[in-house]
Amino acid sequence: MNQKQKLVGEVSGAFLYGIVGAFHQLNALPESGLNLPDIDPTEWYSYSLFIETMRTIESAQPSEELMFQAGVYFIRAWYDHGPGKELVFSTLDWIHANDTSGGYNTVVRGGTKEEIGWCHLKSLDTQKGVAVYENIMPLYGKFLKGVFYGGCLLFDDTEYVDVVFETQPCLENSNFHSTTVTVYFKLKSSQKALHLEEKINKLQLDEKLQLSDEEVESLIWRYKGLKVSCKAFEEYNHQINSVLSKSILTIQELSITDGMTNIFNRRHFNTIFPQAINLAKRKNTLLCFALMDVDYFKRYNDTYGHAMGDHALISVANVLKNSLQRANDYCFRVGGEEFGIIFHTETIDQAHTLAGTILQKVEKLNIEHQGNEASPYLTISMGVVCKYGNAISDVDEMYKEADDLLYEAKSKGRNRIQV
Repeated sequence: MNQKQKLVGEVSGAFLYGIVGAFHQLNALPESGLNLPDIDPTEWYSYSLFIETMRTIESAQPSEELMFQAGVYFIRAWYDHGPGKELVFSTLDWIHANDTSGGYNTVVRGGTKEEIGWCHLKSLDTQKGVAVYENIMPLYGKFLKGVFYGGCLLFDDTEYVDVVFETQPCLENSNFHSTTVTVYFKLKSSQKALHLEEKINKLQLDEKLQLSDEEVESLIWRYKGLKVSCKAFEEYNHQINSVLSKSILTIQELSITDGMTNIFNRRHFNTIFPQAINLAKRKNTLLCFALMDVDYFKRYNDTYGHAMGDHALISVANVLKNSLQRANDYCFRVGGEEFGIIFHTETIDQAHTLAGTILQKVEKLNIEHQGNEASPYLTISMGVVCKYGNAISDVDEMYKEADDLLYEAKSKGRNRIQV
């Protein structure tokens, strides 16, 4: 079959929503990116939409643990709210429902198996508890493992379930994955299981449980099955905690970052500046603070437009960010076109040199500014205060001194530094 084969067939709208809903329930997909507008779960849609949906999920790269849990969630929804209750009534029913694509063909139709895929039960040994399936379809990997595993847990008639899989590309059709799924299971003996449950329920703390060899074996298999379930749950929890930690860090970064220039914002400045002053006081080290703004920025916006103005501010911010070398040096956007940097040097001369370098780098961006009386290009003015810790009074005083120096730099012609 040619890999560029035209897609035929249809997919159930309820099936698509079930898959996407399983991932969204786990917060494993972004809010945007899945385009399923106005789909009626009772209708059927082009099979190409099925392919597109799975590719979008794959590109979102949810972890294998999330893929597995999404498969478990999906099959539970298929049973509770879909056609599942009309098709399967036990684990063996579930196993046989897939022997000739029975379950799969309830959600896809309108083409040959080569065109829409299939699920085939290659072998089944109920005595040993082993079922092997061949799956050629867009579903694959740990999501498919979760589907088979969750299907076996729909009913309380097994003592043990485990699923392994092997996925590789389908050479005949690039829209599909070739996945071999092996299900290991041990069914309960219903009468013996009920008798064992009664014994366990009646057990008191001061009693000893008398069990037959068969009952002991049953408990061992239940324990083994529970270990499989717990391992999957622990892996999922670990992944969720990892995702949550990253999300918290992202939220924290967003809360302290200026959305346009991608440097720290005024809120973070108000937190960092007092901390830097307290540290300088404790160690009596030299602390430098520079306050600056873009010269004649209102004229720039009026001449070139706000979009170009935003681009200019981003360029200035990048100069600041790339000019600071130490881990405890920070740059901020503290106002519209106003920036601040907190930095450390060994001497005041070094601070003056760094400030001068920043001034030159901004002008050498060669951003045309016809309204700038200090240069043909975009420039900044800067007020710089350098003090040893024992000479610093407080945040407000140091900020005011830098602001006064910035005003002085402007009054003396702009595009200059006052230290």
